[in-house]
Amino acid sequence: MYFYLSANTAKDMGITDFASTSGDHDEFSRHWYLHRVILERRKIFIAMEAHTRYAMIFCGVTKPVLAKFPILFADYLWRHIVSLCAVDDADFGHIRSMAASMCAENVYYKGLNKSVQAHIKDAAHQLEYDLYRYGFPDDPGKEFFLSMNVNKMLRTRHGEKRYIVPLEEFQRLWCEILGVPAAKE
Repeated sequence: MYFYLSANTAKDMGITDFASTSGDHDEFSRHWYLHRVILERRKIFIAMEAHTRYAMIFCGVTKPVLAKFPILFADYLWRHIVSLCAVDDADFGHIRSMAASMCAENVYYKGLNKSVQAHIKDAAHQLEYDLYRYGFPDDPGKEFFLSMNVNKMLRTRHGEKRYIVPLEEFQRLWCEILGVPAAKE
């Protein structure tokens, strides 16, 4: 997995050894941007996939959680995938293993893409509104609900004239990868 870290995220995670930038990255699902915001005096990490602009929200992150972040990220990733795609229960283990192997070796880069950063800021504003409206999540289900709200916002990608909905883009691409239909809402 390739993680592009904002300065505050790198500091919180204690990452000081960065790879040199890789240039363009059109490979779906492997390039994620991480940024930390503070809302309601708690640290929240927003991870955004570069191609689809799909965001995963990690609320109330603490140092012990950061020590196991790649494991936590893999766990969130497979759960988001099976929630969005009509995957048989018997295949959950395979998808969990696939997410774990994707996150087994991580490369960290310093800095954020300006386009992605703008979308992360939009996601943070939406999240701030949702926290005011629904309260701080006290279980993973509520955190997932907040992620879904953030991913229903219209976004753009550099060089494209049409808008995308990250939830639909992420779901479509993962369903193609897995060869399954989209889950019904």
